[in-house]
Amino acid sequence: MPQASASGPRTSRPKRRWRIPPPIVQDAEGPGPEGLSILREIDGEVGLVVWKSLRSVLLWAEASHQDRWNLFDDDAARRRESEILEYLPGAPPGLADAVRDLLPVLAHTDQVDAEFVGGACQRIANWAEGKNAPRTRLEFLQAAALACPSDPSYALAVGRAARDLTHYSRAEAWYQRALGLSRQVGKWEVYVRAYLSHGNMMLRRGAVPAARRSFLKGLRRSRRQGIRGVEGEALHDLCVLEWRAANRGLALDYGEQAVRVQGHQHPGLPRLAHDIAYLWLEEGHYAHALPVFMATLGKVNEVERPVVLGSIGRAAAGAGDVSGYEWARRRLLDAPPGPGVAESWVDLALAAARLKRTEEVEEAARLAESIARARKEGQMRLMAESILADVSRQAGSQPEAVVVEDERSNRLARDLLRTLQLVPASSQSPASV
Repeated sequence: MPQASASGPRTSRPKRRWRIPPPIVQDAEGPGPEGLSILREIDGEVGLVVWKSLRSVLLWAEASHQDRWNLFDDDAARRRESEILEYLPGAPPGLADAVRDLLPVLAHTDQVDAEFVGGACQRIANWAEGKNAPRTRLEFLQAAALACPSDPSYALAVGRAARDLTHYSRAEAWYQRALGLSRQVGKWEVYVRAYLSHGNMMLRRGAVPAARRSFLKGLRRSRRQGIRGVEGEALHDLCVLEWRAANRGLALDYGEQAVRVQGHQHPGLPRLAHDIAYLWLEEGHYAHALPVFMATLGKVNEVERPVVLGSIGRAAAGAGDVSGYEWARRRLLDAPPGPGVAESWVDLALAAARLKRTEEVEEAARLAESIARARKEGQMRLMAESILADVSRQAGSQPEAVVVEDERSNRLARDLLRTLQLVPASSQSPASV
């Protein structure tokens, strides 16, 4: 019989409870009171009505259930309705209806359906995204998450939107909140996506070990729960990460697994194909990379196209296709400075260096550095600054990549091109990460 220890009988360790962080509704570098950014993005009376609607929802969401019935005066709902009729009839379809659906929060009732309020806020966020008003989108996603505080999908959406605006402290808090809520209610797909989205944020910032931890946690949980679609996305993310960490064999292992798991019906397959082709690009396998990039361009959504254009420009330059490089460069000049655009200009700087176009090297590197600085993308900023530090060397004597032919890459390239032929053209749906 085992002896008890001198300090007494052993006891089982208590199960750790997952701490759910409170919502953070204001970034340290934000413009002031909640919603003020709406008035900067949306002009005139339309912006004012949208801002008032946000403030009403926030006040309603933050009040206790028993206090909601008398938050606003008796005439508040009627006044808002008159403003909708006066100022929103010319607004895009759906905006007036979504704002009108928020009128119940102004009425003297405690019976408002929180999910209905969250859905209306989501629709206004979608409208703002189409209007290129990202801060307005973030504010209404946040309002939806506050109206439905137990729904992890809204918390995840806020984390992604804050990340894309480079509000990283706020994004971190909302990712952790999404993880806690999804674990609590057993929404495991949201749980995995929160880890993958967090990992991509950390990778974008150059924190490779933190990104790897998040990706591996997402992969393990997706396999445990049998969520095959998200398993493929986790494998994709790990493929990219391990390549950046100079682990080529492991990267190809993850890439081959991801292609098998995803197949042509997975919406992430074009992104996976691009990223595998990018690995070949960095090895100098231009004959493999360029046709895959071209096949991918029409399959990705509009937000992701600048990244593909940068890849096409660099692969075309490597293959000696000057017109292909110039075509990609012209298209990229029209792209707004969103996620991935700094990386694309780094690629165009390297492409111009290969073609010995010194002025274009400097122009592309300066654009990349400016965008990366504004978006706080540390890794891209360092790469751009490295190019700028010695433009003449980069332009005049860029070393040739060592091309190692291997049947594994040849086979994977053929598989990707064959699979991409089965993928329909992009429906312009947003990226999932």
